Amino acid sequence: IYEAFALKGVAPIMTVNVLDPAKHSTVVADEAVTLDQGVGTLAFAGALRSTVVVTGAVLGTDYDLTWTDAGLVQINAIEGGSLATDVVVSYSYLDPSKVTEADIIGGIDANTGKNKGLELINEAYSRFGLVPGQILAPGFSGLSSVASVMSSKARNINTVFKCISLHDIPTETVTKYTDVSAYKNSNNITEASQVALWPKASLGGVQYHASVKWMSTTMQTDADNGGIPYVSPSNKSAEMDSAVLADGSEVSLTIDNTEYLNGQGVCTFLNFSGGWKTRGNNTAIYPSSTDVKDRFICVRRMFDWIGNTSILTDWVRLDAPINFRLIDMIQDSNTIWLNSLAAEGALVGSQNRVVVNAGENSVINLLNGKITYHWYITPPTPAEEIHHILEFDVNNLTELFGG
Repeated sequence: IYEAFALKGVAPIMTVNVLDPAKHSTVVADEAVTLDQGVGTLAFAGALRSTVVVTGAVLGTDYDLTWTDAGLVQINAIEGGSLATDVVVSYSYLDPSKVTEADIIGGIDANTGKNKGLELINEAYSRFGLVPGQILAPGFSGLSSVASVMSSKARNINTVFKCISLHDIPTETVTKYTDVSAYKNSNNITEASQVALWPKASLGGVQYHASVKWMSTTMQTDADNGGIPYVSPSNKSAEMDSAVLADGSEVSLTIDNTEYLNGQGVCTFLNFSGGWKTRGNNTAIYPSSTDVKDRFICVRRMFDWIGNTSILTDWVRLDAPINFRLIDMIQDSNTIWLNSLAAEGALVGSQNRVVVNAGENSVINLLNGKITYHWYITPPTPAEEIHHILEFDVNNLTELFGG
């Protein structure tokens, strides 16, 4: 939230709170608190106010509770009350370390029938009218079980929409860039819809998972280009001052390092020209597949975005009578739209089109109310390499003597 709203100023994002006070809390019994001029604070942030009990004192009579800017519960002695200088307090505080991968994955609650965790992705459009573009689970997305579910959800949102998922290779265990590929390949992070990321980023001593930085940078890149995801999020500014591991130790990333990682289907960061920037164009399927629509992040996202947009556009035409007018209307309107994308540079060439092939529309399908349209699109690929050939031209020497 801080990355998106404070550092990048991008929106919207949808967050799922999996922190359950009933499950993810720790009890503190008999904590000694010293009051300074009638004020004292509890040691742990996230204390559940309803559980705070000061031994031998009455809330509202002897003391009241407020919050500090650091998120600590503050005990305030009430004038005329019986609160002593030193008090003993018992309470429970929220403990995010107790959240498990099962909580992230979620599912459907057997008692209430409500969705939990990643299952809530299917409610994004019905509740908020938003189609997810990226799925993150910072701190958990690199775990094999979570990565698998994230990828599955990203390819089947409401049975019709698609997006990508961002996966953090854990820097607690993977501390060398040469070990990243092995972890990626053995933990279900090898799909075209997945973006593998390593290491973490740091700004002013505060650590950020790489997925958080790439999320906001991708959103900013899209916003700078009319909301169309045809521009690669690579080589864009990232608000950070170092690349780090979980223990805070800095990671030295050179061009060679980042090229190696990108060649293994891993995206990262690089401080080379113009400060720290994102670096990498390949999805996690690379190098096992070099299919252009799958390997490049921006091309994969364009396919998803065009597919999602076409569904929303043509949804109003569902259940209309299948006749020449409907068939031509869908074909013509979508082809015109593709032409407009080409005019903006979001597609390449003049052959982007939507056609109706007889071979893909059998009589059986038509009898069952099914029409199939075939889209031919060419999103631009990223300029991963720009070569300059320098040659000594001896012809210019003749000009020395007026030749």
